[in-house]
Amino acid sequence: MKNSKQLKNLLSRLQDGSISEKEVRQLLKQSGDLDEDKKKEWLQAVKSLDQKQSARLIPPVQSDEDKQRFLNRLKQGTSQEKIAGASFSQTSRSRQSRPWLKVAAGIAIVAVAVSIYMLSLPERSAPQLVVHETLQGQKSKITLSDGSTVQLNSGSRLTYEDFGTGISTREVKIEGEAFFNVARDRNRPFVVHTATLKTTVLGTSFNVRSYAHESEVQVVVATGKVSVENPIAGMDSRVLLVPNEMVSYHTDEKTMTKSSGDFSDLLAWKDGRLIFDNVTIKEAIPALERWYGVEIVLQNEKVGNCPIKVEIEGESLNTVFRWLKFSMGDGFEYEIKDKQVLISGNGC
Repeated sequence: MKNSKQLKNLLSRLQDGSISEKEVRQLLKQSGDLDEDKKKEWLQAVKSLDQKQSARLIPPVQSDEDKQRFLNRLKQGTSQEKIAGASFSQTSRSRQSRPWLKVAAGIAIVAVAVSIYMLSLPERSAPQLVVHETLQGQKSKITLSDGSTVQLNSGSRLTYEDFGTGISTREVKIEGEAFFNVARDRNRPFVVHTATLKTTVLGTSFNVRSYAHESEVQVVVATGKVSVENPIAGMDSRVLLVPNEMVSYHTDEKTMTKSSGDFSDLLAWKDGRLIFDNVTIKEAIPALERWYGVEIVLQNEKVGNCPIKVEIEGESLNTVFRWLKFSMGDGFEYEIKDKQVLISGNGC
């Protein structure tokens, strides 16, 4: 189209059925190929139509499903217009065949108007898959688009589709360990998936631990209230948690237990502290490996069964093992070689 004046003239002639078949097809062809300047001309032309006619030509489109249904009907109507147009001849513009032209023109103007309307809508791109991952010895903090924050522990992976405006739920998947501080949104629940559990909240803070090699999945609540369930078992497995409560899912037995108490040692990692309170060396090894990004080889099971009680906050790997050596005496020996630690000795 050369200018909006010509466009408005053609639209007006479409309405009263006086437009030629060639011009109808020209309008249809050009409605799908517009640059930004042309788009503005088309929109301005449609706005110039009287209010009743605009309402008739451009029906409200409330959702993608409604939009697709309308476009499907439009395609069917356009096909009918092409069939009708193929039978036109020079005499078809006579008064006797004018009703057929009006039918074709009516279909055409709806197609043009809907094309303009669709072009005026902001484009909504498909949700993008977002992945955040930490290696051994690394930790990170992520701020999500809704204002929620996620702290990832070492050796963890967070996956989600960006939940901007228009998304009814906020869903993420965690492999490893993460502490969530969820921005409250009554209309959009926040759902955390692990391989075995589904945790649902509106706005709260909680910790999820789900490492692939561990036989226990944990959810610990710091503030607010959360709902935890096993998706396979469904609502029968649903457990509600409040602060200082924890759910443990035992993957081997496929059972879930709820407990209460002081779980601050389980949450200390998010503040840069690693606490072992009377746990065995064998139980502590996976956390130490992730924390320092090393491999620890236990050469004597007797040493692995020895209990330890230690709090780590910024100390080097060598310092930690010196502490262990000091507390356990001759029963504990170690050797650090680059990224590998060898533990030996006769045990406690």
